[in-house]
Amino acid sequence: MERPENYTDKKALKQKGSSAGDDSDAAMKNIIRPNGLSVRDDSDVAMKDIIRLNGLSVGYEGDAIIENIDLEIGKGEIVTLIGPNGAGKSTILKTISKQLEPVLGAVYVSGRELRKFGSSELAKVLSLLLTERIDPEYMTGRDIIETGRYPYTGKMGILNEKDHAVVDGIIKLLGISELAERPFRKLSDGQKQRILIGRALAQEPKILILDEPMSYLDIRHKLELIEILKKLRSEKNITIVMSLHEFELARVIADKVICVGEEGISRAGKPEEVLQPDVLKELYGITDEQFKLLLQSMRLVL
Repeated sequence: MERPENYTDKKALKQKGSSAGDDSDAAMKNIIRPNGLSVRDDSDVAMKDIIRLNGLSVGYEGDAIIENIDLEIGKGEIVTLIGPNGAGKSTILKTISKQLEPVLGAVYVSGRELRKFGSSELAKVLSLLLTERIDPEYMTGRDIIETGRYPYTGKMGILNEKDHAVVDGIIKLLGISELAERPFRKLSDGQKQRILIGRALAQEPKILILDEPMSYLDIRHKLELIEILKKLRSEKNITIVMSLHEFELARVIADKVICVGEEGISRAGKPEEVLQPDVLKELYGITDEQFKLLLQSMRLVL
């Protein structure tokens, strides 16, 4: 499949000249631009590529659903994938994290082809949180988080003082001390999500892959998670790649936004370039009237 000409951010997106389009553009910018303190650092930081996709085609059982992806993700960069359900966002994330084999092409992590990593070795470099739910019996939230230390514990799975200190630090970071002591099965979906994020962080990864991490979280915990992810980026230089439905949050957290639609990847670039009304309407297949309704609903909230 031929790569779209707007795949990279080398061209600024052209805006349509209609007054309705201009009004929508202005309204969108007013809604999704942070008012006051921004949680997004706009400074240009030179980042060495930690993930590189070379001619990557992803899919299932040899059947590609997205083809010919060429993409570089810098160390310490936050990248968000947006787009409708079923377009292939999760498939891309699973391929990057070695849950799926590439149909064609290759994934490189720190300059090394992904297929050459052993599972235990990769677990110390890359941590993954998918949307699938787990349902363990007789395990507390802390027990779940502690399983994230298994790449470091050896076959017996016994945690040492350092492992416990890492887990304690994560519980404090996420503010989930009370949840950690409760049975995991009795937690709400949002509470479980925060525990599972803790498990992913317990691996102390260089790369964090998150598939819809905002799912099940209320607005307060979504904003708290944004701050935590930004902190991980700034203090630990962790690279974060995630899918999001909340494109308004992508603007305030992402260094790069990738649009994944029915025809594959259609846009990739800085949030202010990609998150434009015409791009979003085309990506999600919505009309001008539907987009105006979306803006009105966002105004009521914000």
